[in-house]
Amino acid sequence: MDLEPNYIGNFDPIENADLLISDVMKDKPEAAHAAVFEAAKSFDWANNKPHFMIHIADHGDRDRPNKRVFNALLQNNIFYVPIAVEGEAILKESQTFIDDAKIYARNYTTGNGNPMAVNAIKSYGSGNINARESIAKALVEATGGWPDLGGSESDGEIMPVLDAAAKEIFNIPDGDDVQVLAATGYIETAPIGALERNWDYFVSLDLKAANDLKEDLATVCNTLGTGNSQKTIEETVFNMVRLLTGDTKPVGEMIEIWRQGAIPLQTETIIGSGIRNLLLAAATDQDLNPYKKEFCRSTLLIKLMQKNLKLKTGEENVDMTWEANSFEPIDPVKFNWRYMDLAGVERFYLPLHFLPRPLEK
Repeated sequence: MDLEPNYIGNFDPIENADLLISDVMKDKPEAAHAAVFEAAKSFDWANNKPHFMIHIADHGDRDRPNKRVFNALLQNNIFYVPIAVEGEAILKESQTFIDDAKIYARNYTTGNGNPMAVNAIKSYGSGNINARESIAKALVEATGGWPDLGGSESDGEIMPVLDAAAKEIFNIPDGDDVQVLAATGYIETAPIGALERNWDYFVSLDLKAANDLKEDLATVCNTLGTGNSQKTIEETVFNMVRLLTGDTKPVGEMIEIWRQGAIPLQTETIIGSGIRNLLLAAATDQDLNPYKKEFCRSTLLIKLMQKNLKLKTGEENVDMTWEANSFEPIDPVKFNWRYMDLAGVERFYLPLHFLPRPLEK
């Protein structure tokens, strides 16, 4: 199945897809390794790219994985990431799948002995979250990119286990930053092998979310400098994060994510590196006018977007002017910002630089 955007959580095509099962034995040991072998041999894997096989299963195989399976995976540079799910019940075959994953992790290696597989991510047994949330968390761990090249294997960080193999296969010097190969949010537009000079980031928003974001930005634009700015800023910023990411985590957890700086939304806008400075400035009666202008600028740019208009640069004294407490556009041009996604929802792709930007220290 081709991967496509899935904005509304519709997994019907996957639920109805044929499974790679060589024999059906209900809740008995299954031909799990045959399925891995068939997937490795049957799919049209692209050349010269890293590939990941995420194997979700509840039961292990009658036999242990062997070199024939490993060679089929290695032929297409496939990293193997198993996720153990509970199924209808936890049987001895459930432990077999976890034990077999250890065999992959130990014996499926590159020519230099670097591991191409990790131990199974177990999505049951904690008792704290339901199965759906647990599996979702496991999938995030399996696809989260290289979080720390210098790190060692630890819970929730499977990719450091595979770093050495990735560097060996793709001839990456130790000094190179492998993070840019898989960091969330990067969209490559240059041909493979060419130097990328036009990195850009976008936030996908339906029409209501875009309008709600504009209203939040306008609230800060109009409130900064009025004497009760700090509380308004805090409340509005958290609203903005939820709108931009769809994330409803508790405030404390969000703050911790910001500190990690894991995605461009957190590092390339005032929501990330600049928000602490903004809150500090508001709490200590510093000049808030530079921050105010950033929020007012974003408010204007989204207003124009809603009218299918755009500015060439969106910069003060270039194509917008500061008039008292707001920006006014200079010669906006027509531009079709509205797109219809595959689910039939009309939406905007908001350039990240339209959001308030961090200020130079």
